[in-house]
Amino acid sequence: MNKAILISIMAGCAALISCKHHGKGHTVSNSAAPAANTSDPVKMERIDHNKRVYEMAAKVHDSYTELSALYNIMADDTTNNLRNMDSVAEIYLKLNMGLPAMKMAEKILEKEPENEKMLELKAEGDMGFAKYDEALNINRKLYDKTKKLKYLFDIANVQLQQGKMKDLDQTLNSIKSSPDYQTDSINVADNQSGTLQNVPAPAVMSYIEAMLSYRNKDIKGMYSKLKQAVTIFPDYINANRDIQAILQQNQKAGQQP
Repeated sequence: MNKAILISIMAGCAALISCKHHGKGHTVSNSAAPAANTSDPVKMERIDHNKRVYEMAAKVHDSYTELSALYNIMADDTTNNLRNMDSVAEIYLKLNMGLPAMKMAEKILEKEPENEKMLELKAEGDMGFAKYDEALNINRKLYDKTKKLKYLFDIANVQLQQGKMKDLDQTLNSIKSSPDYQTDSINVADNQSGTLQNVPAPAVMSYIEAMLSYRNKDIKGMYSKLKQAVTIFPDYINANRDIQAILQQNQKAGQQP
């Protein structure tokens, strides 16, 4: 494989399951722009105006305008800042603005240390900054508390990046033996656009195993696991993209996968 394609696939490996668990694609709850707790009629008018701007921007997925409207609302209505900061943090993460997303999550966690969504976001931010031990600790805490399969996948992702193959093997066995394994699905980020897909857990497992083959320089094994992933879930964007990368490179080299 040429260097460019390998880098592309490795980026996919690094962002294997960017689990933003707030739905398919980026959405922000209507509670992000709540009714104002202020008696100042001028502020009320500004807040109502920015709430309308926010709702219009959300409909067309204009994240930058959403951010601007939310900050304007927070400036006028400080009593609801915590609820709005939650949405601001998610938007920052969607825009790959890891540092402000982390800062916002940390502010919320100071007041709500058990906020599950912000703990997820902080773990994801820690992964982006290669703070693997911090991310691992958060995901273990979340799994111990909730027993949700998605946190085991997040733990596996951290262990894959750390190269802790023995620990990873144990985690993957735990996932496969889970009673939810065959029926659960995981929100997986498109490695290029950041949009989310809800992917069946067995397909995500096949993708992880493909990345393991890649690390072992076993491209044929990687191709086989990627094909397995798309057999389970034909619309799996990351797996399909990596399959095409392998096919294109092999075509140039006159080889079969």
